[in-house]
Amino acid sequence: FALAVSTAPATHPLLSWLSSSGGGASVAVGTAADGLRGLVATRAAQPGDVLLEVPLACCASDSCIDAPTIQPPSCTADMHWQVQLASTVLASSAQDEQSLEWLSSWPEPPPMPLFCTDDELSLACDEPLAQRVREDRAWAETQSALVAAAADEEGDAELAAAIRATPTAFLEALALVKSRALRLKATRAIGMRYLLVPVLDISNHDAKPTAIYSFSPTRGG
Repeated sequence: FALAVSTAPATHPLLSWLSSSGGGASVAVGTAADGLRGLVATRAAQPGDVLLEVPLACCASDSCIDAPTIQPPSCTADMHWQVQLASTVLASSAQDEQSLEWLSSWPEPPPMPLFCTDDELSLACDEPLAQRVREDRAWAETQSALVAAAADEEGDAELAAAIRATPTAFLEALALVKSRALRLKATRAIGMRYLLVPVLDISNHDAKPTAIYSFSPTRGG
């Protein structure tokens, strides 16, 4: 959390969504003096105070029948967790208003090596790095084709269309997932899960953080 130069209204749609789902927030979306967007506290806080509560029902997770989260498309249930969450991102773009609001709050996909051309990779003068990037890209493109085929087989036309919308649609969703997913241990029945957490994903990282996140079994997670 940092000092903000400006903040979004307290009635930000995402915060209203969390509140109506049983969560709560003493934070606002703010922009610091350096232009970076993040979360800022809206009240004085003491160590141990809870500033943000996000119900599991508002989070997207990798496949888990016992989790009350937004589940990935069923055709991806046996695939890698990154593939499941990337598919959720693409599928959500054609779903409910809250999901659209959440996704619209995200920035453009981060500039990852995954998007570099071979010519750009050659400028790094690091062949082992270039080879890893090529392997990662080949894996991602293979997963994209597998998801599209699985969506076709299951009759999920919206997911199949979202993946094929642009040549890089799946890669972009994958990049966003890689930069935003959290790994959390929930209840014994749910176990360790990879999650996309609305509003918390707006917060910035710091080597000396002023806040931490954790799972709580109370109030629906």
